Amino acid sequence: SPDGKTLATTSNDKTIFFLSGTEGVNYKPIGYIAIDCNVTSMAWSTDSSKLLVGQEDGSVSEYNKEDLAKVDTGATYEIELPSKLYEFKKPVPKKEEPEGEGQDGGTPADGLGESEPPADEKEEEEEEEEEAIYPVASLLYKSDGSGQFYLAFGDGSGVVYECKFGEPEVLTSFESLETLTEATYSISEDYLLTFGPK
Repeated sequence: SPDGKTLATTSNDKTIFFLSGTEGVNYKPIGYIAIDCNVTSMAWSTDSSKLLVGQEDGSVSEYNKEDLAKVDTGATYEIELPSKLYEFKKPVPKKEEPEGEGQDGGTPADGLGESEPPADEKEEEEEEEEEAIYPVASLLYKSDGSGQFYLAFGDGSGVVYECKFGEPEVLTSFESLETLTEATYSISEDYLLTFGPK
């Protein structure tokens, strides 16, 4: 965590383990939380009070760390933390009207225009796109302390979304690397840096 007091680790056993310590010295186990699927990205809030977790199924959750000091691990190290789930709603791109198409939606008079695919085929393609599941590639809280965060998926699109809990609609988005694996800030926090595979 940014304050150097908590370490969060994860592995393929679908857990996140928390340890307490100071600047990496004498870390002691606090406990672990069980999650639904493997973690692909994690990020601490700037005040170290919350942990943002992205998973293999594309879901994003936020866990409140403030209650870690109150947990009782006398019987088990498995703990429960207050959390909330972000329901991502992918923006629907605006469809541009093909050049030369008349107001009635017909093809150009010369008959060389391409015909539109049947309506049922278009619906099937849209449904497949909506049902596609991609893992979270990178998460990062905004440095302004607003609670908003950047989100990118491993779908090869290179799009980074700016999101906020309680707001299903994406606030804004921009294109980055086609295969994005990590996002972080520069030392000055004036720039957002994105990285792809080595």
